[in-house]
Amino acid sequence: MSEMKAIVQAACDLRRVGKSFLVATVVRVKGSSYRRPGARMVLAEDRWVAGSVSGGCLERDVIRRGWWRTREGAPVLVTYDATADDETRWGLGLGCDGIVDLLLERVTGEQHVDPLAIMTRCLHAQEHASIATIWHSAAPEVKVGA
Repeated sequence: MSEMKAIVQAACDLRRVGKSFLVATVVRVKGSSYRRPGARMVLAEDRWVAGSVSGGCLERDVIRRGWWRTREGAPVLVTYDATADDETRWGLGLGCDGIVDLLLERVTGEQHVDPLAIMTRCLHAQEHASIATIWHSAAPEVKVGA
C-alpha cells in the first residue's frame, strides 16, 4: 500500500471511531532534508502514527508536542532548523542540514474542508483534485490553515 493510501486509510479509521487526529505536512524545505514538501503523517491522540515527515527525528517531536502546539485548535507552522548550533541539532536528533517547515493541523469533525477526506474521495473515485492550504500569511484576515 502506498504511503498516501495508508494515511488516507488511517484518517478514515480514526474518523469512523470518532477520534480526532493531527496531520503534519512538510510545506517547505531549505537545504537538505529526508522528505520533500507534501510528505505527511497522521498522529492519533494515543500516539499511533501513519506516514512520515522525516527520517524519524521530526516525528518524535511532533508526537511529543504536536497536540500541545495545536491546543487552541488552529493550525500551526513549526520550523525545524538543523542549520542551527549543534546542541539544537543533536537535541532533536536531526540528521539533515536543512530547515523544514511543518504545518500541524488538528482534525476534528468540525472542519469545513478536510484535505484527507477529499483525498479519500479521489482515491475511491480514481479522480484528481487540487487542494491549496495557506501555511504562511502576513495578512491578519488570511489565516494559516485556510
